[in-house]
Amino acid sequence: MKKSNLHLISLFFAMLMVSHSGFCGKTPSSDGSQLDVLFSSLKQIQQSESRFTETQYDVLLELSFQKKGTMKYVAPNYFAQFYETPIKGQMIYSNSNVVIEFPDKKLTLDARNYPQVLSFSRSILNILNGDKAALEKDFEFNYTSSESDHWELTLIPRQALAKYIQAISIKGQQNTINSLLFTQRSGDWRELILNPISIPSLSGNPS
Repeated sequence: MKKSNLHLISLFFAMLMVSHSGFCGKTPSSDGSQLDVLFSSLKQIQQSESRFTETQYDVLLELSFQKKGTMKYVAPNYFAQFYETPIKGQMIYSNSNVVIEFPDKKLTLDARNYPQVLSFSRSILNILNGDKAALEKDFEFNYTSSESDHWELTLIPRQALAKYIQAISIKGQQNTINSLLFTQRSGDWRELILNPISIPSLSGNPS
């Protein structure tokens, strides 16, 4: 594979999500019903669109990059990021492949040939679909909440995905998702700060 394609793949890996600072007053959740409410509400999102600011860190290059644009989700199998600055481009994710398009490059990664792509795309779509049963096959859950109605769900990969993923974190407040963070085993990460995405019928803190 060409070096430029490998660079695109490395830019692809790491994905979306939250501020690294913790919330004060967090308490671990031991009640599975809290997660059931959250995932049940996520299932009701059939379509969503939000502005985002993405920060990506490459541990090998010791560099961070920031991009801005719009993300779009359509249940159950479409998630896309449309970049506007500093360059225009798009990345479209599905269960079978990822399409990467930028001004001087177009690349389609088949999930059958890239298990990292499959693990990433499947995880993101299962989160947005609110598919708790599917996620439980690949992750352990750690849910925390605070008195100020902030909440955080961290997904810790089981053995198979642990080769590629260190953790996925979703943070929100009351009935909104504010950010997502995808951290690779290599140390690379991608953080997506979102214009809050409203979660239907999730009243207050999901606790």
